[in-house]
Amino acid sequence: MKFLIDSKHGLGDCVQIIPMLQIIKENYPDSYLAVIVNNKASKELLQLSPVTIDKFYYLDMSKMTTRKFLGLILDLHHQGFDYFILSPITTKWKAKCFAMLTGAERCIGEQYRKLSFCVLEHGRHMVERNLNLLSEICRLPQCELKPRLQLETTDNSLDINTKANKIIGVCIGGGTALFINNKRVYPKKWSINKFKTIIEALLKKSCAVVLLGGKDEIDEFQYLKEILEDPNIYNYVGKTSITESAKIAQQCDLLVGVDTGMQHIAAAVGTRTLSIFGPTDPKVFGPYSNQASFIEFVCDCKYCYGTDMYLLCKERKCLQSITSDMVLSKVFELLSGVK
Repeated sequence: MKFLIDSKHGLGDCVQIIPMLQIIKENYPDSYLAVIVNNKASKELLQLSPVTIDKFYYLDMSKMTTRKFLGLILDLHHQGFDYFILSPITTKWKAKCFAMLTGAERCIGEQYRKLSFCVLEHGRHMVERNLNLLSEICRLPQCELKPRLQLETTDNSLDINTKANKIIGVCIGGGTALFINNKRVYPKKWSINKFKTIIEALLKKSCAVVLLGGKDEIDEFQYLKEILEDPNIYNYVGKTSITESAKIAQQCDLLVGVDTGMQHIAAAVGTRTLSIFGPTDPKVFGPYSNQASFIEFVCDCKYCYGTDMYLLCKERKCLQSITSDMVLSKVFELLSGVK
């Protein structure tokens, strides 16, 4: 049996398909698994899953030539997949058109139901939605199946050696950038000055603070200049691979950040997380972990993800109304329970 899985979205979305991959393998031990991703980071992340993936395909229409796209379609046709599992996040018309082009014997996805993405979105977590796609072809687990990543324990080059009371990770990333009128927009970004306030408060409490983020966040250093030289600051922003970031996150007592893939990665390696949520619903898109906590602000326009306002909103009240004190209060509450 040959399965093709659509996961050409963010890192968090890749983490959330891991239980689905496990169930496919449990039901079809000799199956061939192929996953469509949009970059090498997603491939690296999924290679840390407990499931062996036989082949990865890259699909990023913003960078792919027509010739390469046609080559991909021919390759998929040649493979003769029995099933193509569509990501619930992929736009309905794009998903159905691409599914047809793959030549898979059967395509499975929420896109074939007469419900809009926004109707489906609220209330049910993405991990559960992914698993539900398999309900007609697999025996599903009776209990919750949490995503997990497996890390090699022999490499200690990234060990954080500190005498600090606690190790707190702070991911200053703002999520994936989207382009509107040739300008970068970060719909889930929180104020770097608020992150700075949190970092300073943690340092005063004799915590070691590990900074994480991608290359997009290097520009934020201009706002953190006064604290970057502190001996209890461990700055890994823009310096680590996905695997290295996961190993660093695993050593933290808590990881704080907005709704990004790093929060999902941390949860999948067993680290407690505190995620700042605004336009997305944590019940649907938050880390699927018993150790995941969330900070939100109630406003009339919450959960605009999937609508035009997700991209066009100028105020971002759902995020900007969350203060540093609100987050710090939750941080210290969670740390009081960490031994």
